[in-house]
Amino acid sequence: MGLKQDDFKIPEEKLEELNAEIERVVADYFTRSPDADPLDGMTVVFNFGFGLGRDLDVYVAGKTISVDLD
Repeated sequence: MGLKQDDFKIPEEKLEELNAEIERVVADYFTRSPDADPLDGMTVVFNFGFGLGRDLDVYVAGKTISVDLD
């Protein structure tokens, strides 16, 4: 049992949801700290459990955004 390229595909609507949330979090961060650059510390983690599903976590601007990909 191994991973396939299809395991990492992100549905377009989920990608749009994730990008909209990233933009909201970054805008909120700039409101609080206008001189900072929150994208210097962006981390993206793809979580995959066989039979348990897939999700994507993004840590940006001091917040974690999670999106269920299934």
